[in-house]
Amino acid sequence: MAQSIIVGVDGSETAVRAAEWAAAEASRRNWRVELIAACDPYGADAVYAHAQDAVRALAEADLRQAAQGIRGEYPEVELGLSTVEGSPAPELLRRAASASMVAVGLRGRGGFAALRIGSVAYQVAVHAPVPAAVVGPEPLRPDDADIVVGMDGSEPARHAAAVAFDYARLTGSTVRAVRVWPAPWAETPERRSSLDEAAVLGSESRRLERDIAPLAERAEDVAYLTEAVEGHPVACLLEAGTEARLLVIGARGRQGFTHLALGGTAHGLLHHARVPIMVVHSA
Repeated sequence: MAQSIIVGVDGSETAVRAAEWAAAEASRRNWRVELIAACDPYGADAVYAHAQDAVRALAEADLRQAAQGIRGEYPEVELGLSTVEGSPAPELLRRAASASMVAVGLRGRGGFAALRIGSVAYQVAVHAPVPAAVVGPEPLRPDDADIVVGMDGSEPARHAAAVAFDYARLTGSTVRAVRVWPAPWAETPERRSSLDEAAVLGSESRRLERDIAPLAERAEDVAYLTEAVEGHPVACLLEAGTEARLLVIGARGRQGFTHLALGGTAHGLLHHARVPIMVVHSA
């Protein structure tokens, strides 16, 4: 069975952008793109049901719009178009179970304008069994822009780095692996002054190099940089990824609560990043 990327579409600007992003990825990999539109008569937080025929007609129009853009730019990509009954997030997650990747727009046509990320995108990022790309309305960066990946030594971070190297191999991008040492703000001034911060960052840099080494050996043609910095993980990764093509992050780091599917760093990046985010759970 051909590998595929599942894309949720709803006519929103970010959904169209997610479809474009997925088509470019599928073209590089010779994958199929499956465009999915949900026919949910209740919609997001609705207090009444819309007419099912009208909902289906709108969903089909959304699919045609997304497909037209892909066929014009990427005619070589095989497309599948499907409408599904029910809420978007569960249907996308169900389809993603048999796909290689899933992509969604940051915030759909419904929902509150003040929200940075919509509920569907967040649920997909939290629960997707495959790498989940969340794409905002900002213009996509060129292929040779860096791919930034957060590395903290956790299993999800190692899987995220493998995804980043794989993506870089296809695009010719450089991987920028960033390890953040959280500044010990809770320490007393006396305790903080006694820390040899240069030594700590040197140790973190060596750990990062050790984590990256196996991936670099398997992908000798991929250029990479490593960077260990002190600060807040979300703030540091946002700064590192300002001009990135893609920001890749493990779903949960080594400091997170084991019962949470999405850690604080991934959560923060989804709410603040201005570039596409790919959330990777452990394989």
